[in-house]
This record gives sequence, structure tokens and C-alpha cells, in this order.
Amino acid sequence: MTFGSSVLLGIFSMVIFIQTFLKEEASGAGPILSNIGWKRVIFVVIALLFYSKFLSFLGYLIATFLLMAFLFWVTKGMRWLWILGSSCLVTVLSYIVFSKWLNCQFPEGLFGL
Repeated sequence: MTFGSSVLLGIFSMVIFIQTFLKEEASGAGPILSNIGWKRVIFVVIALLFYSKFLSFLGYLIATFLLMAFLFWVTKGMRWLWILGSSCLVTVLSYIVFSKWLNCQFPEGLFGL
């Protein structure tokens, strides 16, 4: 089931990618990657590398909260109260779904959380 759904997802992604590429080429638009904020992309990639490095040390809850706060700050530029609230909500909901309902095991980390 997992393999079949990933194959379908890959096929659909390739179809959408090809359609987008052909539309941009036909409309005479510039290069596809010209309007990407490369600074944000680099920050997100670095944040994900740090997240994977410190996940076992800090634990799922703390590391995910910090990652989400950083991602909301970099990509959305929200106010700090919204950043902290949204990060907390996403972290707790993902923990409930994956740890409690789906019985996934996460690293406990620094404080045993």
C-alpha cells in the first residue's frame, strides 16, 4: 500500500512538473527558478539539517517546536505571539497524532519529554 501510494504521488508530481514547465516555456516567461527566494531556501535547508542533528539530543517536542518557530519566522514573517502559538499547536497536534494515535516512538531527549 505504501509503495503504491508513493508511486502514484511520484507520477502525479512529474505530470504537474511537466505541465508547469511547458506552460512557462510557451508563455515566454523567464527561467523557472528565477523568482525563488534563495536566501529562505538555504535557511530552511540549514534548519532541517540542524533539526535532524539535534532531534535525539533535544527530543521531539523541543526540537520540533524550535524548528516550527524558525520556519514560521523565516517563511511567513508573523508576529512572535503567533509564531510561538502556532509552533506550540503544530508540535502538540503532531505529537498527539503520531505518538498517541499511531504509536510512533520519538526520542525523549534532554528532559525526557
